[in-house]
Amino acid sequence: MIDKETYKLQESHYLNVETTKKRIVIGNSFSIDMNHYNGWVNRHNGKYKKTSMYTIAIDGKIYEHFNPKYSSEIIDKKDFDESTITILLENEGWLIKDLNDENRYITYVGNIYNRIDEVFVKKWRHNNYWSPYSQKQLDSTVYLINKLCNDFEIPKNVIHHNTKISNGYSYEGILYKSNLNTYFTDVNPSWDFAGIKEQIEN
Repeated sequence: MIDKETYKLQESHYLNVETTKKRIVIGNSFSIDMNHYNGWVNRHNGKYKKTSMYTIAIDGKIYEHFNPKYSSEIIDKKDFDESTITILLENEGWLIKDLNDENRYITYVGNIYNRIDEVFVKKWRHNNYWSPYSQKQLDSTVYLINKLCNDFEIPKNVIHHNTKISNGYSYEGILYKSNLNTYFTDVNPSWDFAGIKEQIEN
Protein backbone atom coordinates (compact mmCIF):
# COMPACT_ATOMS: atom_id res chain seq x y z
CA MET A 1 0.00 0.00 0.00
CA ILE A 2 3.03 2.29 0.37
CA ASP A 3 4.87 3.15 -2.87
CA LYS A 4 8.55 3.51 -2.00
CA GLU A 5 9.94 3.82 -5.53
CA THR A 6 7.93 6.20 -7.75
CA TYR A 7 8.88 9.41 -5.91
CA LYS A 8 11.97 8.27 -4.04
CA LEU A 9 14.46 10.99 -3.08
CA GLN A 10 18.24 10.69 -3.29
CA GLU A 11 20.35 10.92 -0.12
CA SER A 12 21.26 14.52 -0.94
CA HIS A 13 17.63 15.50 -0.13
CA TYR A 14 17.61 14.34 3.51
CA LEU A 15 19.87 13.74 6.50
CA ASN A 16 21.14 10.18 6.37
CA VAL A 17 21.47 9.68 10.13
CA GLU A 18 19.04 7.52 12.13
CA THR A 19 17.19 9.38 14.89
CA THR A 20 14.58 8.58 17.54
CA LYS A 21 11.06 9.69 16.61
CA LYS A 22 8.66 11.32 19.06
CA ARG A 23 5.91 12.70 16.85
CA ILE A 24 4.20 12.85 13.47
CA VAL A 25 3.46 16.24 11.91
CA ILE A 26 0.89 16.51 9.11
CA GLY A 27 0.98 19.35 6.59
CA ASN A 28 0.09 20.26 3.00
CA SER A 29 1.90 19.96 -0.30
CA PHE A 30 0.25 23.23 -1.52
CA SER A 31 0.15 21.77 -5.02
CA ILE A 32 -1.29 18.82 -6.91
CA ASP A 33 0.07 16.26 -9.39
CA MET A 34 3.12 15.81 -7.14
CA ASN A 35 4.50 19.17 -8.25
CA HIS A 36 6.01 19.72 -4.80
CA TYR A 37 8.23 16.68 -5.36
CA ASN A 38 9.43 18.09 -8.67
CA GLY A 39 10.24 21.31 -6.82
CA TRP A 40 12.31 19.44 -4.26
CA VAL A 41 14.50 17.64 -6.79
CA ASN A 42 15.14 20.76 -8.87
CA ARG A 43 16.09 23.19 -6.07
CA HIS A 44 19.57 23.90 -4.71
CA ASN A 45 21.34 21.78 -7.35
CA GLY A 46 19.74 18.59 -6.05
CA LYS A 47 20.60 19.23 -2.40
CA TYR A 48 17.32 20.70 -1.14
CA LYS A 49 16.53 19.24 2.29
CA LYS A 50 13.20 20.85 3.32
CA THR A 51 11.52 17.60 2.35
CA SER A 52 8.99 15.20 3.82
CA MET A 53 9.10 11.45 4.36
CA TYR A 54 5.61 10.93 2.94
CA THR A 55 2.99 12.36 0.63
CA ILE A 56 -0.61 11.16 0.56
CA ALA A 57 -2.07 11.99 -2.85
CA ILE A 58 -5.66 13.09 -3.43
CA ASP A 59 -6.48 9.57 -4.65
CA GLY A 60 -5.22 8.14 -1.35
CA LYS A 61 -1.95 6.70 -2.66
CA ILE A 62 0.88 6.85 -0.15
CA TYR A 63 4.35 7.73 -1.41
CA GLU A 64 7.43 7.27 0.76
CA HIS A 65 10.18 9.68 -0.31
CA PHE A 66 12.80 8.38 2.09
CA ASN A 67 12.99 6.06 5.08
CA PRO A 68 11.34 7.73 8.13
CA LYS A 69 14.18 6.62 10.39
CA TYR A 70 16.10 9.52 8.85
CA SER A 71 15.18 13.22 8.94
CA SER A 72 15.15 16.44 6.91
CA GLU A 73 15.14 20.19 7.52
CA ILE A 74 11.48 20.78 6.71
CA ILE A 75 10.68 22.96 9.76
CA ASP A 76 14.25 24.22 10.11
CA LYS A 77 14.49 23.42 13.83
CA LYS A 78 17.22 20.80 14.22
CA ASP A 79 16.11 18.89 17.34
CA PHE A 80 12.46 19.03 16.30
CA ASP A 81 13.11 17.90 12.73
CA GLU A 82 15.30 15.03 13.87
CA SER A 83 12.59 13.64 16.16
CA THR A 84 9.70 14.14 13.72
CA ILE A 85 8.11 12.10 10.93
CA THR A 86 6.34 14.32 8.41
CA ILE A 87 3.36 13.55 6.19
CA LEU A 88 2.17 15.94 3.48
CA LEU A 89 -1.38 15.82 2.19
CA GLU A 90 -1.69 16.71 -1.48
CA ASN A 91 -3.78 19.88 -1.30
CA GLU A 92 -3.74 23.37 -2.84
CA GLY A 93 -4.44 25.11 0.48
CA TRP A 94 -6.20 28.46 0.61
CA LEU A 95 -8.05 29.83 -2.42
CA ILE A 96 -9.33 33.21 -3.55
CA LYS A 97 -12.35 34.01 -5.71
CA ASP A 98 -11.66 35.01 -9.29
CA LEU A 99 -12.63 38.67 -9.66
CA ASN A 100 -13.85 37.97 -13.19
CA ASP A 101 -15.92 34.90 -12.34
CA GLU A 102 -17.51 34.48 -8.91
CA ASN A 103 -17.88 30.72 -9.48
CA ARG A 104 -14.18 30.23 -10.10
CA TYR A 105 -11.33 30.09 -7.58
CA ILE A 106 -7.61 30.71 -7.87
CA THR A 107 -4.86 28.99 -5.87
CA TYR A 108 -2.27 31.03 -3.99
CA VAL A 109 0.23 30.45 -6.82
CA GLY A 110 -2.22 31.82 -9.41
CA ASN A 111 -3.55 28.60 -10.94
CA ILE A 112 -7.25 27.99 -11.54
CA TYR A 113 -8.75 25.58 -9.02
CA ASN A 114 -10.25 22.95 -11.32
CA ARG A 115 -10.94 19.96 -9.09
CA ILE A 116 -14.55 18.75 -8.96
CA ASP A 117 -14.46 18.75 -5.15
CA GLU A 118 -16.50 21.58 -3.70
CA VAL A 119 -14.56 24.43 -2.10
CA PHE A 120 -14.76 24.50 1.70
CA VAL A 121 -15.84 27.85 3.12
CA LYS A 122 -14.72 29.01 6.56
CA LYS A 123 -12.92 32.14 7.75
CA TRP A 124 -9.64 31.11 9.35
CA ARG A 125 -6.23 32.78 9.50
CA HIS A 126 -7.21 35.63 7.17
CA ASN A 127 -8.61 33.34 4.46
CA ASN A 128 -12.14 32.21 3.59
CA TYR A 129 -11.91 29.49 0.93
CA TRP A 130 -10.08 26.20 1.14
CA SER A 131 -9.27 23.24 -1.04
CA PRO A 132 -10.85 20.14 0.53
CA TYR A 133 -9.18 16.85 1.41
CA SER A 134 -10.55 13.58 0.06
CA GLN A 135 -12.01 10.68 2.03
CA LYS A 136 -9.32 8.46 0.52
CA GLN A 137 -6.68 10.74 1.98
CA LEU A 138 -8.34 10.52 5.37
CA ASP A 139 -8.42 6.72 5.23
CA SER A 140 -4.80 6.48 4.11
CA THR A 141 -3.70 8.90 6.82
CA VAL A 142 -5.26 6.70 9.50
CA TYR A 143 -3.54 3.64 8.04
CA LEU A 144 -0.14 5.34 7.80
CA ILE A 145 -0.27 6.92 11.25
CA ASN A 146 -1.16 3.60 12.87
CA LYS A 147 1.71 1.89 11.08
CA LEU A 148 4.25 4.56 11.99
CA CYS A 149 3.14 4.75 15.61
CA ASN A 150 3.54 0.99 15.92
CA ASP A 151 6.89 0.90 14.08
CA PHE A 152 8.46 3.82 15.98
CA GLU A 153 6.59 3.62 19.31
CA ILE A 154 5.08 7.08 18.89
CA PRO A 155 2.26 7.83 21.37
CA LYS A 156 -1.20 7.82 19.77
CA ASN A 157 -2.09 11.23 21.21
CA VAL A 158 -3.80 13.25 18.46
CA ILE A 159 -4.39 17.01 18.55
CA HIS A 160 -8.06 17.58 17.63
CA HIS A 161 -7.78 21.05 16.05
CA ASN A 162 -5.56 23.14 13.79
CA THR A 163 -4.80 26.13 16.03
CA LYS A 164 -1.50 26.93 17.74
CA ILE A 165 -0.64 25.05 20.94
CA SER A 166 1.86 26.27 23.51
CA ASN A 167 3.93 23.08 23.56
CA GLY A 168 3.88 22.29 19.83
CA TYR A 169 7.63 21.88 19.42
CA SER A 170 7.89 19.50 22.38
CA TYR A 171 4.61 17.63 21.87
CA GLU A 172 4.84 13.85 21.54
CA GLY A 173 2.16 12.28 19.39
CA ILE A 174 0.33 13.42 16.25
CA LEU A 175 -0.16 17.06 15.42
CA TYR A 176 -0.51 19.46 12.50
CA LYS A 177 1.88 22.03 11.13
CA SER A 178 -0.64 24.77 12.01
CA ASN A 179 -0.36 23.74 15.67
CA LEU A 180 3.23 25.01 15.64
CA ASN A 181 2.73 28.61 14.56
CA THR A 182 -0.11 30.93 13.53
CA TYR A 183 1.39 31.69 10.12
CA PHE A 184 1.05 28.07 8.99
CA THR A 185 -2.25 27.30 7.23
CA ASP A 186 -1.89 23.55 7.03
CA VAL A 187 -3.85 21.62 7.56
CA ASN A 188 -6.89 23.67 6.68
CA PRO A 189 -10.37 23.68 8.33
CA SER A 190 -11.83 21.14 5.87
CA TRP A 191 -9.86 18.31 7.54
CA ASP A 192 -11.78 15.87 9.77
CA PHE A 193 -9.86 16.50 12.99
CA ALA A 194 -12.33 14.73 15.28
CA GLY A 195 -12.58 11.73 12.97
CA ILE A 196 -8.82 11.25 12.80
CA LYS A 197 -8.46 11.54 16.58
CA GLU A 198 -11.22 9.03 17.24
CA GLN A 199 -9.92 6.47 14.75
CA ILE A 200 -6.32 6.68 15.92
CA GLU A 201 -6.89 6.77 19.67
CA ASN A 202 -9.65 4.16 19.72
